[in-house]
Amino acid sequence: VLAAAPLTSATPATAGSKAYICGDLAAKAIASGGLFKAPAGCVLPFGVMEALVAKAGKSDIVASSIAAAEGAAAASDYANLDAACESIRAALKGIEIPPEVC
Repeated sequence: VLAAAPLTSATPATAGSKAYICGDLAAKAIASGGLFKAPAGCVLPFGVMEALVAKAGKSDIVASSIAAAEGAAAASDYANLDAACESIRAALKGIEIPPEVC
């Protein structure tokens, strides 16, 4: 089972560069002894979202909507980009995240 992990454990390989940088900042805030603060957080490693989407039976609609978004972005077609992103949001909305992931 893939599970959420503390943000401070993120690496570029497991969660991407943005999560890693946020985790590094959070770790530095902890080590600063209170000189500055960063919000706590968690990270879902690569593969978690895809597994949940597949379990919900929404892989095809998400994949086609991502392809549509990429095509619209490449063509600077912002109306269709917005529509594709809304389709992705609608497909992801309501997907249950099992307690063992959190």
